[in-house]
Amino acid sequence: MLSEGGSTLRTTLLSILLILVTSAGFAGDMVVMPVTVTDSSGQPVSGLQASDFIIEGKGIRFDSVESVIPIAVPVAVPGNAGQTTSPVFVLFDEVSVPPPFQGPVQKQLIQLLRTVAENYDRVTILVNTEQGIRVAHDLTTDPKVLSAALQRALSVESGAASTSVQNNATATEPAEISAEVSRVNELMREAPTKMTGLGTASKQFSGLQQVASMLQRSSKSKAVVWITDFFPFDMRDEGPIYAGNFYDLGWTYAKTVQDLNRARVAVYPLQVEGPTPRGEQTDRTHSGLEQFAEQTSGACLARGAALPTAISQVRSSVGPYYLLSLEVTPNNRVRWVRVKVKTKKAGARVHSAGGFVALR
Repeated sequence: MLSEGGSTLRTTLLSILLILVTSAGFAGDMVVMPVTVTDSSGQPVSGLQASDFIIEGKGIRFDSVESVIPIAVPVAVPGNAGQTTSPVFVLFDEVSVPPPFQGPVQKQLIQLLRTVAENYDRVTILVNTEQGIRVAHDLTTDPKVLSAALQRALSVESGAASTSVQNNATATEPAEISAEVSRVNELMREAPTKMTGLGTASKQFSGLQQVASMLQRSSKSKAVVWITDFFPFDMRDEGPIYAGNFYDLGWTYAKTVQDLNRARVAVYPLQVEGPTPRGEQTDRTHSGLEQFAEQTSGACLARGAALPTAISQVRSSVGPYYLLSLEVTPNNRVRWVRVKVKTKKAGARVHSAGGFVALR
């Protein structure tokens, strides 16, 4: 039995709780959801405010909207001062790509580095390893340093290294070149993964979360080409995430999407194409990647697409979008929440994933 003082304390606590809930008006979890709005000709519609959107969904309250534009950086080509380009971040998911499939990817990445050095392109290459994210090439690296590093690394790889090549490389900024050579050599190394199933999927999400953390400083959108494999996650119309034995990763899935959206990172998955077809697993992975990409304002690239083609497609598709802040009523389970977004803007069309994964 409570004493008079205990009863007073309980009454006070309940009153405070009631005031907090009433003042908030809606006790829910905040999520962010990207949407793209285009006109009848397919061109982006800008300048929309919160009052221009209509949100339909069970247990959802529309909080606010933010307009997001793509990031642009100065071109590195000498004599082109004042011009800008869209940087692209390439993430090689080493943890999910089996060794037999890594070789072709590595060859494409090395060829991409050659193109970057020749054309002074703005590309960053990241590798998701069992130890975390490793930077294989940074877009701020001097193209001349990269060119010298490639010459040294590939000459040694082919067994055709000469004293003159080595001396020329080390004579110009040797510390920077040596560091870049190490990164190139590491990129060419085969990395057999010991992880399977749950461990692989967990590392995929961990790597994407690290990328979001690395890129969150800029409030503008960034594009990531995600070279990966094995992603057996699927969404249903409304309900729990379907992932077979990977249901426990539902919360991690939802958190990863939210981390990427808050960092304004649009993901463009590129599923590897190897010599051995894998049937249903390959199809389920592609479907899962399509749904994941849509939730970040990205799009799934054609399976096995050549890397230069993929990067070109990404650059042509990157554009402004809106980031909606929504509150959703907790339901004590990770689940897919259907959301329909409309706009009052005449003739405009809204493109979205049709919902999001709620954390709980």
